[in-house]
Amino acid sequence: MALPRPKHVSEPELEVARVLRNVSVAQAASDIENARHKDPKPARKRVEVILECALRLFNQFGVAAISTNRISAELGISPGNVHYHYRSKGMLLQAAFQAMDGELREVFARPTNTLSVEGFVDWQIHKQRVLWRYRYFFGSLEVVLRTAPALQIPWLKLQNELVHQLAATHEYYVQEHRMTAPKPPNTIAQVAENSLMLSMSWIRWEFLALEGRMPCAAAENEIIHRLVLHHLSFYGPYHARSQRGSELLEHALGKKFAARG
Repeated sequence: MALPRPKHVSEPELEVARVLRNVSVAQAASDIENARHKDPKPARKRVEVILECALRLFNQFGVAAISTNRISAELGISPGNVHYHYRSKGMLLQAAFQAMDGELREVFARPTNTLSVEGFVDWQIHKQRVLWRYRYFFGSLEVVLRTAPALQIPWLKLQNELVHQLAATHEYYVQEHRMTAPKPPNTIAQVAENSLMLSMSWIRWEFLALEGRMPCAAAENEIIHRLVLHHLSFYGPYHARSQRGSELLEHALGKKFAARG
């Protein structure tokens, strides 16, 4: 007695699958159905989707307010799917930190076009955008380190590396007569430390001021504009001898954001 053909599986499709795989009709039909319902996203892609969702929720609501169950509900997947890739929120935070670590090291390295006013402004905008992309970290730093204590030493190492890179850039500016050296007892390293602290403090300020709202593109541009303006005000005295440096920098920044509309 012939077995009934499974629904949604045509007879030619079933016969081809049976012959090619050398299996029974029932097994061929089962293989076809399983293939149709199989998740088309490979495991690596699922990992990326989960991490992107976590970053978005962390950035909007803060780390303390988001659980792995909330992330799974946002994605419409089971909590087990999230836990398969990230056994805890701490592991998610470690993965996010690794991404941030790589991006910050890259953007804080001295680019080749920063000697011009426009190049310096572009660099500042790029730095603040990358820092803002991980605003949850600076806005929820205590919670992050409490939830993922393994990040304490890597974070200290990253801070030191970013300060070192900034100090090297400032030293280069001084050598090229684009920046005046700080007067003793102040040092270039202190200027670098203050620059990083300024970024972290203002990003935390802006993050908390949003109170759980996700800014639109225009509002985010305004935030980046403010962050860069704070930096230009900070750097102004060190650029003052370079063709009215602070005025030129602020003028260039205004043109950049006016062009963005």
